[in-house]
Amino acid sequence: MDVKARGECITSISLPIHVEETTYETPTQWRLVGAEGKADHVVELCERNRCIPETLLEVGAGDGAILAWLGKKSFCKAMHAVEISQSGVRVILDQRIPGLVSCQTFDGYSLPFKDDCFDLAILSHVLEHVEYERALLREVARVSKYQVIEIPMDFGALNNDHFQMLGPSYGHINAHSPPSLRFLLSTENLVVVDGLLGQYDWALQEYDYFVNNSREKTTAALAAFRARFEQEKRAFEALPIEQRERRASFYAVLTRKENAEERRMRALNAAKSYIESGHVQAARLIFKHYIPKGSELEANLEIARFCLQAQQWQAGQEFVDRVLTIEVSHPEALSIRAALQAKAIQQTSTRQTPIPRSNANGVCGSPWDILKRRLRVSFPRLTYAVRRLRR
Repeated sequence: MDVKARGECITSISLPIHVEETTYETPTQWRLVGAEGKADHVVELCERNRCIPETLLEVGAGDGAILAWLGKKSFCKAMHAVEISQSGVRVILDQRIPGLVSCQTFDGYSLPFKDDCFDLAILSHVLEHVEYERALLREVARVSKYQVIEIPMDFGALNNDHFQMLGPSYGHINAHSPPSLRFLLSTENLVVVDGLLGQYDWALQEYDYFVNNSREKTTAALAAFRARFEQEKRAFEALPIEQRERRASFYAVLTRKENAEERRMRALNAAKSYIESGHVQAARLIFKHYIPKGSELEANLEIARFCLQAQQWQAGQEFVDRVLTIEVSHPEALSIRAALQAKAIQQTSTRQTPIPRSNANGVCGSPWDILKRRLRVSFPRLTYAVRRLRR
């Protein structure tokens, strides 16, 4: 496994990889019912973003249930699959799935394909099983132009001590929320193009409720279940997005690789936001980590321009000085520095000289001065009025 730092050095390290192979037979009804919804999520995300793949790779294809549904939908002409389980590969090949070109075993991380070999890679309910998520994500991004990644929403169950026993019993050793998944993808330079957040459809929930949990499926029980499902679905859809993210069953995203210019612009926008809110140190850290060598001058100049507009004089002088360190006589930088210094001097003098206040009638002075003047005018009149009353 290679670990690459910003300093352009690559360190190779060896890590123990634990792989627990699943034994597959023909796809069970439970897996087929669940796979239909997952296949629908792939199709919906791709179609509404005009990403129609000619070739796709499913990584961690299991028993091929998702591929089987995609084949029935004629979604892709050339589908490929990799799976760590030899029994899974046999089951997939035995199904003769329409459009399936190849299926082979892999070690769980290294993909035996060239860069950008596939239009689309599918990673559906896989990350929660993987010991080194980032290593797998880098390989998936390497071999594909677009990616559909789906996770189960186990994150909300982590407060349940019993789930900490249940999850690993079916291989779930990681748990994500939508924000944590987006952070993971963003830090691996993947852009989230679109996303789907929801609860599993009624067919899967019905199968789980009656079959998996050994309940009698009477007409009355089925009617009650479906009524409850529709009620919960409407309630879920009415929730604000933050609450839906906590109560969803799945989260699926369509991603693509972020190019260097997009990453640079994202870093600049983040730095501007932090400077505007007064967190200059955060902007410095972003610059150090994300702005590539060779583009520091223009990046620092852009931030200096922003600081001038945003009235962040002190921070602006720091960034314009960085430009002048690179190019001593840069004309725009010199102009910005002069403007920043003038604004800073003006701000200092304004603080030292209090601005006279005026009341509604235009009388200048502090509130206390205005009150004293009024008392000096009013008091003789008041004395005269009292004397008149005594007479």
